[in-house]
Amino acid sequence: MNTANLVFEDNFNREEKDDSIEQLGNGWQTNSKNRAQGHKQADLRNNELYIEMWKDATHGTSILHKAPFDDGIVSVKFKMCSLNNKGKAIQFNFNDPHAKDKTVNGHVCQIAVDPKILKIEDQYTGRFNPILRKKLKNGTDKKEVRKVLAEKIKNIKVNLELNKWYKITMYFKKDTLTVFIDSTYIGEHKSEGFDMQKDNIAFSLWSTSGVFDDLQIWALD
Repeated sequence: MNTANLVFEDNFNREEKDDSIEQLGNGWQTNSKNRAQGHKQADLRNNELYIEMWKDATHGTSILHKAPFDDGIVSVKFKMCSLNNKGKAIQFNFNDPHAKDKTVNGHVCQIAVDPKILKIEDQYTGRFNPILRKKLKNGTDKKEVRKVLAEKIKNIKVNLELNKWYKITMYFKKDTLTVFIDSTYIGEHKSEGFDMQKDNIAFSLWSTSGVFDDLQIWALD
């Protein structure tokens, strides 16, 4: 039987001393300085974490915290408040900056949620794999590479609403990632990249806004 050890948790029950700037505390990092010219994109309000991408930002908003684990369970409450014209909503990204030689910028995997589709993606052996990216750029085995990349992503139909709270639970066990929403099984995807070390979690939004609360990350022995 696996033993669960709490790696990190945050209920965001605190206030920023200066509400004009990002002061999330508790070890959180953001990319607002580099990608949004320092404009505030994350805010602590009503004991919850609010995120909204600045209109002229050069990259999606990323709010990141270190939380190392391999097998584990991640649960967090979230609410989608707005969508952009591409329908993108909330992304839960897992990265390992120590693996940048094996995956671009340390990307490991991603769970992306919008009202109609939940996407589970192995990025480590998928679209951020340097060998596959080089083959695509050089046009080598392009058809075969695209087939491999397609196998790294699983899209699952969902029926979610804006401005409604949901609890998502992501269960990492070896090469399988299983997702539940409000304790209901949504689906799973099996791919070798899910078995890699996850060093941090990042909430990411692209031209959208969302709210987060009650994050817990457990490592399984």
